[in-house]
Amino acid sequence: MEELLEKKEEPDKKKDRVLVVIIIVLAAALAVIKIVEFIADGEFQQTDATNENVIIQWRGKTVEEPYIIEVSKNKQDGYRKVGHIYVDTRNHNICSTYIHDLKPGSSYYVRIYSVDSSGKKKYSEPLEVVTEPEGKIENLKYEWKKSNSVKLSWDKVSGANVYKVRYYKDNDEYIKYTTKNSLTLKNLKKGEGYSTRVEPMRQSESGFHVESNNAGEGKIYIE
Repeated sequence: MEELLEKKEEPDKKKDRVLVVIIIVLAAALAVIKIVEFIADGEFQQTDATNENVIIQWRGKTVEEPYIIEVSKNKQDGYRKVGHIYVDTRNHNICSTYIHDLKPGSSYYVRIYSVDSSGKKKYSEPLEVVTEPEGKIENLKYEWKKSNSVKLSWDKVSGANVYKVRYYKDNDEYIKYTTKNSLTLKNLKKGEGYSTRVEPMRQSESGFHVESNNAGEGKIYIE
């Protein structure tokens, strides 16, 4: 009888162990889901920048959740805690923070995390943020390639990784972007004059960009 009892207890112990494993797996899955929700609900994005500051905004589940912001020049490590968190008075689920004392024309990585009741940190994916380039467009030159095409070139601006080129006449305006310090304008109309403006920009991998007012301007006439 004792042997039978011992044999009956073994499956029960296995069930207990399986139940414990299931609970642990479910707890881990819920933790992952909570982190995913935290990131998805965050709508974590850069909304503004100057040459030394950036503004970050996200959508939080509750204003009571203790969010913490960290910034680094390196995506993998070197993060430091920064800033205060502000809550939109009209929509309490929208939070933002202001990060200052950054270098012009630079990329930084920002991550946000909250701490749950057990002290576990839930990190978002790092977000690249950018500051406005400080240099200006200099030595803007024009080179006629064809009768209706003109190549614009200029000196590279430190910290700029994109340039916005505007050319316009009367009420017609055209905009092009280039990662190089030159661009050829094609199919220009003969007998027309165009004003040109080249603006240095810095753009992040998410597509957010900040333009500098230190533009180079000039005029061309197509004979």
